[in-house]
Order: sequence, then C-alpha cells, then structure tokens
Amino acid sequence: MVADKSHKPKVHTGYLAVFDSIHELHKVFESVDENQMSLAREKAVRAANINDVQIVNFMRNQLGSVVLFSGGGIVRQNTFDGVSKNFIHMHPGLLPAVRGADCFFWSVLVDGYPSCTAMYQNAGIDTGEILHEDSFELPKFNDKFVKNLREKNSLEIFYEILYRSILDFYDPVMRSATLSGVLNKVSNGEEIDSLPVRNQSYSEGRNYHFMHPRLRNKLIDLMLQR
Repeated sequence: MVADKSHKPKVHTGYLAVFDSIHELHKVFESVDENQMSLAREKAVRAANINDVQIVNFMRNQLGSVVLFSGGGIVRQNTFDGVSKNFIHMHPGLLPAVRGADCFFWSVLVDGYPSCTAMYQNAGIDTGEILHEDSFELPKFNDKFVKNLREKNSLEIFYEILYRSILDFYDPVMRSATLSGVLNKVSNGEEIDSLPVRNQSYSEGRNYHFMHPRLRNKLIDLMLQR
C-alpha cells in the first residue's frame, strides 16, 4: 500500500534537553533490569559483521516477519535474501532529501532542525520505502554544565564531548520516538507488514558524507546560542 506523497512530518516539541538533570544517562542505566541484560548477553550471537552466516541464520530462525536494524554496518543483498524478513531502520533525516552519514547535523544545516524517518531498509544507501517520519526541536543544553565543560577541556575535547552526547543520547531518543510512531500504527490494528509506505525516487535527494569537524562545531555553536 502506498501512502499519500503530500504527507508532511509532524514537528515535535519539548522532547528532551541533553544535559538537564532529569535526563542524566546514569538514571537510564540504573533503570535497566540486570536479569534481562544477562539473558540478552547469553542469547547474543557474536560474529565478525552483520553479514556473517551465523547472524543471518539466527535472524532467519526467529519468530516474526520484521527485523529492527539499529546499526552495525552495511547490509548486503544476500543477507536480506537469506533472512527473508523486512528490515526496519530509523534514519536521522528526512528522506529522500538527506541520505548518508552524520545526517542529524546535515538535517540541522539544511532544514534548521533534526528529523527521523522509519523505513524498510534495502541494499541502497537510505533508499528504502518510507513508513513514518517525524521532525524534532533542536537539543537544549544546560548552560552551567557547558560553561564548566569548556573551562576544563581543550576546544577539541569540548566539541567532541558535545558531538558524542548528541549522537549517543539525543539521536537514539529521536529514533525511539519515531519507532513509537510506527508501533502506534500497529497497536491501532494495522499489520506491520501492511503499513502504508511511500516510495523514494533514486534521482531525488542527496547523499551526504561525514561532516567536517569545523562545520560540525559551527553548528554546535549555533545550537548552544539558541
């Protein structure tokens, strides 16, 4: 089923502030059930990469018709064929406009705000069918913490910490919120394999590479000055 191409993503507001005390990462880790984590480690399949035959066999033999792919390398076509399930991926950018790497930051540069797209993954670079998309407000930072961070570190380390904080915390929450949008459709009675999709045109959009640190740091400065 193909969705209406006129669809525009909803802009979320008030999601999170990266360094506010209510969002401290240690509080997230403290809420994790250690028994569940131990069980997950016991069932983990260790392999060289996502295309390893052990991984392919494991995914193929699991119940369900969908795999949630949260990262781990480039998935080859023979892996998709071997698993015989749909792969759903959360991409940090609106498609097809922003494909590739560092798309959180390219989205901010191109659109002025970050976005995320749920898509059926294929062997192309972010070219799969689109399931759901959302846009988000820019991250907010605790001024006192940022000031202290800058005073105690070199500029290189300062920007690297902020960069990693956005990618390791804000970005995953943004992806989780977008995945929730997909799951809400399923909970409302739609089958996950029958959700409306929007096809992409291969000729539209642009592939972006990792952003140069100088440009990335300028964007971080703009976010800090909001």
